[in-house]
Amino acid sequence: MNPVPETLPRQRVPWREVYSVTVLVVALLAAAFAAFKTLLVWQSFGLAGALVFAGLHLPMALFGALFAAAMVYRHPGMALLGVATSVFNALLI
Repeated sequence: MNPVPETLPRQRVPWREVYSVTVLVVALLAAAFAAFKTLLVWQSFGLAGALVFAGLHLPMALFGALFAAAMVYRHPGMALLGVATSVFNALLI
């Protein structure tokens, strides 16, 4: 007679924690990309070119990332909106 194999306990994935970490990483990457892109424009065209190209997109990208980091545990939907704003503004530079 074969003994019945013991089943392992079910492992649960904490999806809220996965979502929170993903939102924070994407927000940080978007802010870093915006700063890097502004730095590249500054090196190519000088300060005036960076002000024209970045305009308010760099501050809005940084604000969106900060907003997402602040709201990710309280209001996850609003954090996703902040990440979307941050990514969109980083791409517009």
